[in-house]
Amino acid sequence: MRQSFEKIIDAGNAATSPLNSSKIDARQIYALSLVIVSSNGANAGTLKLQGSNDMCAFGNVASAFTPTNWVDITSATATVAAGAIGYISVNPVCFAWIRAVWTPSAGAGTITVTANSQGF
Repeated sequence: MRQSFEKIIDAGNAATSPLNSSKIDARQIYALSLVIVSSNGANAGTLKLQGSNDMCAFGNVASAFTPTNWVDITSATATVAAGAIGYISVNPVCFAWIRAVWTPSAGAGTITVTANSQGF
């Protein structure tokens, strides 16, 4: 069983502007959860998941590839109010690539988003 636990948006990024996470190679992942934590009690916004099925032109060298065509994953959105912890859980995962998108609505500070996935 493949298990991965990684930080996809680091606290070094200000939560006051929209953020796209690093990509997750979702091939062979069947379940995924994301948790968002704010550095203060005022941050508010929306965290959503996007998926891509762009084909890697370099064979299976995923680290050298950047997907460009992203779509929102239905029902994979968390509204974060006043610095609360939010989460998204998806099972099954049916995309080659996954990323998180943060859209702020209020507050300041930073956010951290961690992803835990299970696969084959």
